[in-house]
Amino acid sequence: MEDVLNYDLVGYQRLDFKTDDGKQMDGYNIFVTHKGENIRGMKADKKYMPADALSKLGVDLDRLVGKKVNIFCDLKGKPIFIKEV
Repeated sequence: MEDVLNYDLVGYQRLDFKTDDGKQMDGYNIFVTHKGENIRGMKADKKYMPADALSKLGVDLDRLVGKKVNIFCDLKGKPIFIKEV
């Protein structure tokens, strides 16, 4: 697992569509800000998490908007766990 970062969860976007090659995209873009190396101010990032993974965690994104969260990622940088700080 890569290092865990403290993020401000500033918003999210629900995705549910088929790509041009027929793959079903069912998940959420999660928009966060955090301090970054060599950044003045805050850095903005987007993390994608499949809907089924988020559901298994029991995460309520509506409740987390505007809150500080930790996002744990796998070795490829994909989020696998989100918790409020």
